[in-house]
Amino acid sequence: MNGNNPEEPRRIFLWCVPRSLSSAITKCLSFVDGMQVWFEPYSVCYENATARDLQYLRDDSKMESYRQRLEEVYQDRDMTNLIEKSPTTFDADLYSYDWVKNQLALPEQPETKYVFVKDMAYAVDGMSTESYLPLAPYHHTFNIRHPLAVFTSWKRAILKEFGETRSSAIDITTDCPVFRPHEFFQQLHRMWEDAKQRSGPDPVILDADQLLIDPERALARYFQSVGIPWSSDLLNWEPSMDICSKWNVSHSQFGKTSCDIWFKTSFNCSKFDREVPKSGSTLAGPTLGAKMESDVDIDDDIRKCVEMSMPYYNAMKESLSMT
Repeated sequence: MNGNNPEEPRRIFLWCVPRSLSSAITKCLSFVDGMQVWFEPYSVCYENATARDLQYLRDDSKMESYRQRLEEVYQDRDMTNLIEKSPTTFDADLYSYDWVKNQLALPEQPETKYVFVKDMAYAVDGMSTESYLPLAPYHHTFNIRHPLAVFTSWKRAILKEFGETRSSAIDITTDCPVFRPHEFFQQLHRMWEDAKQRSGPDPVILDADQLLIDPERALARYFQSVGIPWSSDLLNWEPSMDICSKWNVSHSQFGKTSCDIWFKTSFNCSKFDREVPKSGSTLAGPTLGAKMESDVDIDDDIRKCVEMSMPYYNAMKESLSMT
């Protein structure tokens, strides 16, 4: 995993779907001694290639409506940046897949023992691994959560971003054309299958539902699998986002309004439990499955996303139970 040089830092990717507690997981790992974090660099590349590119879906009425809506919403909101400029903050304009690939292959500082990259599978879906992955060896790991929790939380955040209070005002499968949420789990599953072919044994999977139920067991297993010493001290942290200022990030990711919508709870959490972070239902996976079968109040767009996601989620969940 570290090539032939034992002094090279251990490098780890955590590939995710949105709203799977991955930002809180990233915060937890940030307190490991010698840890360097890259926060969603490919997602910034994806945004540059889609939402920020005026030629993207230029003639699509849904895309035009989406851009106009976001512009109207954000023009009156607080865009104050929550972290200061530093050597680890970069302008979004710098981000391209080639730039990130090169950055992740650069030699690390002597004090760096681990490099942890958290990102979304959708941001690189359909690309050849050679076009975005660095040549430096990385251990690829995966993060899942029950789809009902994921898409309930995703829609709640989208509604908040658009300033809507009525759930019926947004259809997450059509009104945000930059994303295809009904494919999030398929994209993650595809990347997982590719990683198995390249690396042999099943890559480690971190289950957010298990993490909320028994954080020490889930985290200790994950740390052991990726070669990081585990300490129960990592079950609790400072309830502030100060540690985030040490991450490698795009400065654009930390605008106040954006953080309040997408990251506030995770960045300010101090532990994992059923209430913190509260980024979706606090029910565990099996209970969510029963809720899916019986609850007629689930929005049609959420139900569609869940139903299309379950085969891929179940395949990864089953693999997890066998390891």
